[in-house]
Amino acid sequence: MTNSSIDILSKMMTASTIRHKVHSNNIANINTPNYKRQIVSFEEELRKAVSTNKDTLPLKITNNRHIGSSLNIEPTVLEDKTTSMRTDNNNVDLDLELALLAENTIKFNVLTQSLSQQFGLLRSAIRGGR
Repeated sequence: MTNSSIDILSKMMTASTIRHKVHSNNIANINTPNYKRQIVSFEEELRKAVSTNKDTLPLKITNNRHIGSSLNIEPTVLEDKTTSMRTDNNNVDLDLELALLAENTIKFNVLTQSLSQQFGLLRSAIRGGR
């Protein structure tokens, strides 16, 4: 993997962290009248950005002191305006939120392991394979 892979993993971890907060907030507001659950939009934009750049995501200088990535996508929190079956117009489904929270936790752990492996490969390359 390359620096672009590390950048993608980092962006995905950021999205996962935001998603965790959103699901927790949805669960906390399960009894709030008129509350509409929130969702995080990120993966589709990531797919578009990666497919646009195909093999590489080129780096560009954003400041003379550091190098940044051209991957300029960020997770977006959206309100789910689907109708509610509840009389208080709250559309949070506790079972769904708990399942999504568990799924997100697993994804975050996988991303953490992948990023750790990438840093291990970089460390090995810097040390000359020792």
